[in-house]
Amino acid sequence: MKRPAYFLMLSAALFWLTSCQQKQDEITMPTPTPEVEEKAEDMEPDSVFIHTVFFYFKEGVTAEQRTKFEAELEKLATCESIYKVWTGKPAGTDRDVVDNTYDYAWVVHFENAEQQDLYQVDPIHLAFIEACKDFWERVQVYDSVVKKL
Repeated sequence: MKRPAYFLMLSAALFWLTSCQQKQDEITMPTPTPEVEEKAEDMEPDSVFIHTVFFYFKEGVTAEQRTKFEAELEKLATCESIYKVWTGKPAGTDRDVVDNTYDYAWVVHFENAEQQDLYQVDPIHLAFIEACKDFWERVQVYDSVVKKL
């Protein structure tokens, strides 16, 4: 029962972080610094890789398009490199540090950084981006190497 609470706390912290980000028209993939690459490669044995994505839809996205997006997420969840995956909408919590302006969250648990690398080039992932990219005005990604306390 501690795992759902842990991921809830992690998600809440990440929601807060998104409130400080500027809008963007497309996904930008920053080049990791050597320190970041080293951290992901040197993961401790009891740590995992968490890939958290927040989708901010364009104004005017229809209910039909949202249904298609959800169906595409279900397909995306079939990527073999994914260990566990969760998706959802804002919880609507009313605190200054909480960003409830995103439309969907996508939280993926990979067993290691290599599995996340495979996911990024997986044809299912690339097909998802192609099928849904016109729905969002912004995508915010937070990748974390976490361990159980």
